[in-house]
Amino acid sequence: MASTSPVAPRRRRARFRWILLVGLIAAGFGFAGSEAADGDPMVELTVIDGTTAPGPCKVRYEDAFTGERTTGTFPCLGHRDPLIPTYEVGWAVSYGPWKGDLYNADWKGSAANTVNDTLLAAGLLLTLTGGIGGAISLHHRKRTAVAPAHDVPPFSPWPRRAARASLVWAGRARRTLRR
Repeated sequence: MASTSPVAPRRRRARFRWILLVGLIAAGFGFAGSEAADGDPMVELTVIDGTTAPGPCKVRYEDAFTGERTTGTFPCLGHRDPLIPTYEVGWAVSYGPWKGDLYNADWKGSAANTVNDTLLAAGLLLTLTGGIGGAISLHHRKRTAVAPAHDVPPFSPWPRRAARASLVWAGRARRTLRR
């Protein structure tokens, strides 16, 4: 004879809640990075290599955070004024591991902007997925739920007694018993 054990109710996992939470956190980090980029200082750059073509060029600038003269690469736009051919303007990243990196007006040159945009887009997509999936899951759970036994009203013989008074129904309306 095989022994039987009581079957434990299946526990539902809250996976869509976690997806929603991770999405909100990622979107929050992306939004915070984008807001931090609004405070990046503008830096005046001097082009050293003399190129006027768009693309990477070598520049010299004063670091906005330490104040020392620095040389580095910068994604030049290539449409500089012929009267001032060595002048460019850029922005220095003021946050995170990219602090001090330069980028131009087209947001090119630093990985910080790509990371912020990716976090924001992925976070919004995960938030949308978690919200819609959670709503569908909640709707499915409510449709398939069975009412517990304590919510069922107790059986009362009174409403059925009038129907039992006559075994033959003649097609007239039911009469209720008067007490």
